[in-house]
Amino acid sequence: MSLDTKQLGRKEWGILIAGAVAFVSLFLPWYGASVAGYTAASVNAWSTGYGWMAAALLVAASVYLFIRLQGDVKLPARSVSVILVLSAVGLLLVLIRLGSLPTGSGSVAGVATYQYGGRIGIVIALIAGLVQVVCAGLLFRSSRRNPGIEPNAPTAPTNP
Repeated sequence: MSLDTKQLGRKEWGILIAGAVAFVSLFLPWYGASVAGYTAASVNAWSTGYGWMAAALLVAASVYLFIRLQGDVKLPARSVSVILVLSAVGLLLVLIRLGSLPTGSGSVAGVATYQYGGRIGIVIALIAGLVQVVCAGLLFRSSRRNPGIEPNAPTAPTNP
């Protein structure tokens, strides 16, 4: 049972790549402060409260898709629903975390300026979440039109 990457569509690739990008964003600065254009302090997703859970859900959606694709390239609607829910909740948490981070700027006696707020990591996680939700939604829509069979699902008995 190996993954045949040639049979993956753009939607599957979008989900997998967005999960990888979300994983990288976990280690980039999500919040920080700078003085006179120089970074004074910054923290990554692991230090932003529940921010790490947001990106971890995006990563989990990709990992789940990867595991499901190991057996059969055609995904049943139930599996795609799990991917869509993980992606949507992850994106929602990124949006909540971005909106709840304090932001501001100012200057001290007109000489030194300071600024604090969200940084590149949370923006990358937001973009990855948007891409993943769109791809998962399109995959869900196509799986509802052309439903697959759940692997290892019990089948109805046939009468001889």
